Amino acid sequence: MLAEEEIDVQAYLKLSNQEIEDRIDEATAVIAVIHDLQPLAHKLDPSELTKKNKFNACAEIWRGIKRVPPWERHRIVQDLEPGAIRGMWKASLARYIMDDESSLELADGYSIWEDLPEQPGQIYTFQGKCEKYDVSSSKIRFFTEEEKVGTAGSSWLRPDLPSSSSKVSIPAEELKVKMFVHKESGEVMGRVIRPWWGPFERWWEPTYFRLKLELILTPLKEDAGADMTFEYPYPDSPDFNGWYDTETELFKEDLPNPAWPAPLPAEIAGSGSPLSGMPRDFIRVAGPGVLVGCAYCMLVQGQEVPNEEDSVYFVLVRKSSKQEYLQRLLEEDIGEEEDS
Repeated sequence: MLAEEEIDVQAYLKLSNQEIEDRIDEATAVIAVIHDLQPLAHKLDPSELTKKNKFNACAEIWRGIKRVPPWERHRIVQDLEPGAIRGMWKASLARYIMDDESSLELADGYSIWEDLPEQPGQIYTFQGKCEKYDVSSSKIRFFTEEEKVGTAGSSWLRPDLPSSSSKVSIPAEELKVKMFVHKESGEVMGRVIRPWWGPFERWWEPTYFRLKLELILTPLKEDAGADMTFEYPYPDSPDFNGWYDTETELFKEDLPNPAWPAPLPAEIAGSGSPLSGMPRDFIRVAGPGVLVGCAYCMLVQGQEVPNEEDSVYFVLVRKSSKQEYLQRLLEEDIGEEEDS
């Protein structure tokens, strides 16, 4: 288990390149083995456990992430092994069983709002990766290794593709999310950008969502809940899942970048999440600047409980530069001086 340590934000700037590499390796290693560590921790003698050394899977991952400088955390995603994202999602549930004191101590003043845009015009980029877990064979199926049967116009990763003699190749597992603030409502919204071929992205696809930041129960009972959801236009939900709310309806002029594709009317765009085809994806905070989520999928019409093997797990890490971090430190120092 990673030892608890006080992390001075200024100390990030003093780390050598090798020390940063070591911290990234440690963080990815903890995430990779966290599923195996949990049963071992349960075998420990309870009398030997104290509040300080009691094992908590979420806390272990959180500490590992926190030790990596913010501008280097996106590299954690690049180095994750197959199966690690699912393990990360399951481990993040452990944060909900922490007492208030331990939870506040772990967060150490961190708020998810630090990694979300505050003003219209701001764009925060999250680098991501997703995977699908095959429970029956205990194998990880990456999308680069899969082909599904369907028409060429079928939505990406839609598991209920119509039968056809043609085949659609499922693209790479990387994805990117860009978050911004709606000019009228002030809500945080986002755009999902999927890979196309090589270094090229599907820049023309208008896949937008609303960020709903509130505790919510997950469709799978054993997964308990999530901190937030990505809400997509969906035809079977009232007002297309809230997309025809007069304050939050998204138009071309509401976008922070004029080069982005114009949002489609909800009745046209209303196909749900690009990962599952459902109205929402469920997300938890796994560490500073790191989100882990699950896109539950219902393959059968009328199905009320999703099958785990149909779920797509994903992780998103805020991508920022060292210069942005230094600017933030400067603004915090100025704010403290003004308060004093």
